[in-house]
Amino acid sequence: MPRNVVTLVPRVVAFARPGTRARVEAALGERFRYRRADDRIEIDFPKSRSDAKQAVIAALDGIEPGWRRVFRVYPR
Repeated sequence: MPRNVVTLVPRVVAFARPGTRARVEAALGERFRYRRADDRIEIDFPKSRSDAKQAVIAALDGIEPGWRRVFRVYPR
């Protein structure tokens, strides 16, 4: 079945607070079912859902306002 995959790639960050990444990943695990591929997080959505990336970004905004220091979201 074709899927939309939203990928979060961790940044190498000197400005993020300790534990931010773990806290964000735990909160994402409660909202979405994701899988790990190497160091990335991949979240699958049905192909018919065109707002997948926006849904993940909205969830990240609710979890941690400074999430852009910790992760990059793909596809761009």
